[in-house]
Amino acid sequence: MLDNDALGEKGEQRFGEMCAEAGLICNKAGRDRAGWDFVVNFAAPGVGALDKREGALSCYIQVKTILDDTRAAKLKLNMAERLAKELKPAFIVIFKVNTRKLFTGAFLLHVADNRLGAILKRLREEQKNDPACQLNKKSISFAPTESERIDLDGDSLKSALLRYIGGNLSGYIGRKQGSLTKLGFGEYPYLVTAKFQGVTESDVADVFLGLKDKIPNTILQVSETRFDITITEPESVGEISLVSGPHDYCKILYRASPGDIPITFRGDVIAAPPMVRVQKIRIRCPLIDFVIDKTRHHTTINYTFEPNNKKCTALEWMKHWRLALGLLSGSGAIELQLDSSGQSINVKVAPLPIDNLKQLLASARKYLRVSEALLNLCRCAGVDDDLAFSCDEMTSNYHPIMVFDALVSGRQQPVFNVDAHTGSIFLDEKPEATIVAGCFSIENARFVLYGVADVDVDDQASRVLFHNFKYREFRVIPDTDEAYKLFVEDASRNEGIRNYLFLTRVGAAEENSEALPDSSVDVPRLSQ
Repeated sequence: MLDNDALGEKGEQRFGEMCAEAGLICNKAGRDRAGWDFVVNFAAPGVGALDKREGALSCYIQVKTILDDTRAAKLKLNMAERLAKELKPAFIVIFKVNTRKLFTGAFLLHVADNRLGAILKRLREEQKNDPACQLNKKSISFAPTESERIDLDGDSLKSALLRYIGGNLSGYIGRKQGSLTKLGFGEYPYLVTAKFQGVTESDVADVFLGLKDKIPNTILQVSETRFDITITEPESVGEISLVSGPHDYCKILYRASPGDIPITFRGDVIAAPPMVRVQKIRIRCPLIDFVIDKTRHHTTINYTFEPNNKKCTALEWMKHWRLALGLLSGSGAIELQLDSSGQSINVKVAPLPIDNLKQLLASARKYLRVSEALLNLCRCAGVDDDLAFSCDEMTSNYHPIMVFDALVSGRQQPVFNVDAHTGSIFLDEKPEATIVAGCFSIENARFVLYGVADVDVDDQASRVLFHNFKYREFRVIPDTDEAYKLFVEDASRNEGIRNYLFLTRVGAAEENSEALPDSSVDVPRLSQ
């Protein structure tokens, strides 16, 4: 009868012979404390450039030899952990021998999937029961199955190893890393218990809605469940921050008066969870937020309109400024239609007690005018519907946008003032007509316009008068000076007019004015 040491030596010797038969390089560990008996290396690939070909495959193997009538092989738990945590392929080879000292079977157990999961589960059990236990005094059993049986020859061993490892060692390592971090976890492995201190339920609801950043001084306890084993961490004091995602979606409709065609928006619906007894709902749009607060007696709706640092299309800017004007005016009604249920929430807009209301209304009207004008220009120029720009870009181009819109629509005639140097050129040449061109840039797009104006020269007063402007073309070109120059040169060639005048500064008059003189009136930001 062989003792355990003799059995082990017999199995290791046979394993070495099988590796030699298959041309595998088998290196035995000096002392069996690393978790494996052998490091097995395959021959280097013989194809491909030397600096680019894959490295030679290698793996770690623990050899166990048991008697034929023994069901399972035992492995110290600390060695099993090393096999499990090693990113390279790891295997357990189990040999069986009979009482006549003859080999009756060989099995190759791949430390992956269920075998890997069994080791990780056992480690978690020990962590829960006794975190300070000595793993080298614990053991884990592995019972080989018929599907893991291999022939007692080198070719069978080599083909089985290659079948498990594949041809790409880095890919194998990536898959094992994923298994180590994901095996045993369910869909919701973490449970967080929080006890809030010094805050109201309304404060808690605001964090869930994303209206406040965090809840400070919170007593937290985290539990993690893996392989159906739950381990709870000690309580700690910290702060909770949440990323609020939409629970539903809705359509927002605003009508200034009953029967009006509404302006519409899409919005995200964010609701506080049922555990929060305060009933608050947040409707989040690109430029405006609505917070609906429902109590037993009434429903209130608050809004925040923040256009700064946002980019939208001209249509979205126009709709939002029209809504902002209605909200500031305290007129009209808002209807919120929830996608999931079709339920509608109707709220009548009420006047707001705002100190600088008159100034805000003037700003909103001015923003609405410029956004309507820019929307018209975008449509006239065939600009893509998804061109988005900031409110600052509209503000900085307020005057040219208003002037260009008036010229394109034919509502007003411009008045041109030129400096003395430019005027002297026309006094010398006395042309009958000239090309007049202007431009402004928004979001890497240059809006360009040209027309033809008659030229009158008053020799006695040394004055040049431009009048009877006739709009010709408006378009969008690449935002470069070269493209603008080519645009004007093409216009000159098409019109047969050699002279042209570039407008370097464009001013807009106040509303209802017949002319368009220069204006320095600023457009303040609105943030309500």
